[in-house]
Amino acid sequence: MWLSRAVGQTPTMSVLCTTRDRREQVYDQPDRDCGMVCGAPSGGESQLEIADKIRLKLNVRLLPQSKPEKIYGGHGDGQPCSACDQPIVRAQVQYEFDTPDEHTFRFHVGCLGLWEAELLKRGWFKRPKPE
Repeated sequence: MWLSRAVGQTPTMSVLCTTRDRREQVYDQPDRDCGMVCGAPSGGESQLEIADKIRLKLNVRLLPQSKPEKIYGGHGDGQPCSACDQPIVRAQVQYEFDTPDEHTFRFHVGCLGLWEAELLKRGWFKRPKPE
């Protein structure tokens, strides 16, 4: 990631996506977070807006109110994130789990963290104590 700023210019963030096959520039726009570095979606939403969306979805039970036993990670496949509704592209990490009622939830890494933080805040999830 590079952050460039010259006198009188708006900061611009350029992010390179690196895969085994190719290296390409995927984003170069002023004053916006690309989502590739922090794992948040690239739809222009801030973390506060995504956190609000997660709270609302928890309140109306569109997101699970407890953590599963196992969460699987891999590359995104273009499916929407269950929290922010933005696609999780191949260059992003996708976290996925199924609930007992066979519903699949997918998250960007940043959205998963915000969902877990909200569960902690509400007391619906307790961190395991170290042994």
